[in-house]
Amino acid sequence: MAPKKVSCFELPADTFDLNVSDFANYAKTRQASVAVVVNPNNPTGRLVSVKNLLRLASSLAAAKCRLVIDESFIEFTGVGKKNSVEGFLSEYPNIIILKSLCKIIGLGGARLGYLASADKQLVQAVRRRLPLWNVNGIAEYLLWILPEFRDEWRASFRRTRADVRSFSQMLRSIPNFKVFPSHANFLFCRIPNAWPGAKHAAEILAIRYGLLVRHCGYQSMKDGDRYLRLTARRNEENTGLVAALRQINEDFSSSVKAAATDFPVASAHRAGNLHASSLRRHLDVDG
Repeated sequence: MAPKKVSCFELPADTFDLNVSDFANYAKTRQASVAVVVNPNNPTGRLVSVKNLLRLASSLAAAKCRLVIDESFIEFTGVGKKNSVEGFLSEYPNIIILKSLCKIIGLGGARLGYLASADKQLVQAVRRRLPLWNVNGIAEYLLWILPEFRDEWRASFRRTRADVRSFSQMLRSIPNFKVFPSHANFLFCRIPNAWPGAKHAAEILAIRYGLLVRHCGYQSMKDGDRYLRLTARRNEENTGLVAALRQINEDFSSSVKAAATDFPVASAHRAGNLHASSLRRHLDVDG
């Protein structure tokens, strides 16, 4: 059997918002059997409304195309699960929801998640292909006790949303550092033009400051190496990361100014040989 071709729909770099009409036409033109939307999007944090997702599903259904929606970060949005399309599955059997629970409980190693769809044949086919022991004992116990912490769980989402807003304001104080509005627990940022690249900046943060962040240089998106994805953590950790980014920005900006007057000029600011004794994570738990 020949491998299926995967096509990537490019989002506009000014907002990274999904135009569902354009996306539907893109999928139908290529006679796609499956279209995938991550909502909120990773790494941009942008959200597609329930109304637009249902409109997309209806348009794709006419072309016999399934719509897979990854809702792993949906609880971090302003109204949480109200932004989910789970309540509309019976009306739109071509919708398939994928959900990783690891993102919202902060335990990536648990490897918990689910698939939801009103397409019973599809669900049965997926069940037949699951390994016999697809959930380990620790993860099963976690599912058992999770309802006992429902109030704390909801409170953590409210706290995270507040931390994201505060973190965003701090990041916007860095000159020429563009921060996109986010509906997830992370922020998508375009680095200043003076910086050599996001991957290089991530290496400096790790080696010099002991901070791990995710750069987007490996993404299929255009100019991916101009973007960082930064997860909001506790205020003191966010403050430390912003201070490090501000210093890096000053260093790179100084190098650009020197290049205009001096010769020869180093092409990139080197991180040095400092070794971090510990690394504080500004990645979300499971990628």
